[in-house]
Amino acid sequence: MHRLHREETSSIRPHFDTPNLRLVVDSIIDGKTPARVWVEDLAAPRTALAWEGRCIYLVGDSEDAEVNKGLREIFSTEIQPEGQSRKLGFFKLYYSPDAWSLRLEEIFGSLLDHDVERRIYCSVRDSSARIAVPSPPLELRQIDAQLLQSDFAHIGLVRDEILGGWPSFETFLDQRFGFTMLDGTSVVCWCTAEYVSEGKCGIGIETIEAYQRKGIATVVAGEFVRHAIASGVNPHWDCWASNTPSVRVAEKVGFVDMHDYKIAIGSFGDG
Repeated sequence: MHRLHREETSSIRPHFDTPNLRLVVDSIIDGKTPARVWVEDLAAPRTALAWEGRCIYLVGDSEDAEVNKGLREIFSTEIQPEGQSRKLGFFKLYYSPDAWSLRLEEIFGSLLDHDVERRIYCSVRDSSARIAVPSPPLELRQIDAQLLQSDFAHIGLVRDEILGGWPSFETFLDQRFGFTMLDGTSVVCWCTAEYVSEGKCGIGIETIEAYQRKGIATVVAGEFVRHAIASGVNPHWDCWASNTPSVRVAEKVGFVDMHDYKIAIGSFGDG
């Protein structure tokens, strides 16, 4: 197996052949999502493995025993030890085609736990109307440098969300955007762009538990979507299929073109 430089990663795009994987690979190719990528053939790759923290992507030909042995070695000697040292705990394994499900034990051993259904929405029906902000003292605010440097409660979680998908705050602020809902001196909901490439992006969103089921996430997500479309960016909404509140928010703000898919959940082990 060979490690690719970022400028070589465009060769793997044909194997990322589902809506959720295309969102990811285009961001990797554009250099917006840092990832390590390996292929079995530099000139004409048939199999690729990509890793970016808690997410692992496995695509292409699942039937080559020697390649699968090489994938196992990369996981066991590089990915797993680093996942343990960084105390990441678990990983999400995305794969295509489904035939990989018969080969995963060869590569990941007994570390895979269970499969989970996810859902991605790839387009928005209408984003022109703003959703009313709940009564004061709640304030809808776009993320900027001043906010990130503030001492608002929970701002550390917003910083962690951004740095989980971007190399720096400066890069995030320069290349994309996000919105928060503030309650006095606390950030209670945030929505940020992730997996960004030319003309599209994913969405990371979270609401503090005490403020859930109050319509706040719908307001923040709605403003994010409206701003994205106005900026010429097509947002994608990706969530657990069983996460009914997230599904409801997505559909309330106009997301359509739904695709369900399956991923595996695994553990990096204790080290």
